[in-house]
Amino acid sequence: GGGANELALASIGPSSGTYTATSNANNISVYIAAGSGGGGSRDSPGQGNGGNGGKAGYGMYSYSIPGHPFSQPYSVGAGGPRGVPGQGPGSSGQQSSLANVATVNAGSGGQANNGVAGSDGTAPSATIDWTDSPAAVQKLVIPGHPGAGGQGRTAPGQGSGQDGSNGHLMIYENTGGA
Repeated sequence: GGGANELALASIGPSSGTYTATSNANNISVYIAAGSGGGGSRDSPGQGNGGNGGKAGYGMYSYSIPGHPFSQPYSVGAGGPRGVPGQGPGSSGQQSSLANVATVNAGSGGQANNGVAGSDGTAPSATIDWTDSPAAVQKLVIPGHPGAGGQGRTAPGQGSGQDGSNGHLMIYENTGGA
């Protein structure tokens, strides 16, 4: 029988490194989220609200290790910076990936002054895709991950939006006792 999954790596963006599987692992479960988009600004009291940043792509990938040694680089994306009055919309977050296993795409930034939200990221080919799941579900799977993009600035007055959320990565190996 297979072993129970044990946490092998956990990282919050922005970060990068190399994951090396334990020699007795033959399968990994990769829980990964990109950075979400930054919220748009409101440039003056007479203009519209800033749009919210797009949600981060977020998924779980089950992967059979093809052989040992098994090492792959990873990158965990940062959240997009907020929109600042007079400087445009919020910025897109950054993609997160574990090479040859999983890549999730970031949310884009919210627009300034018109309330248009940024586009949501994606989790292509995920075993389970949580991108559109409620924030409570996302926080349950990766504790502390807020999922949603940065909030756009709303009335009254002018001001910046909020920064997007950083990405997360958790890798579990099937090395535990059965």
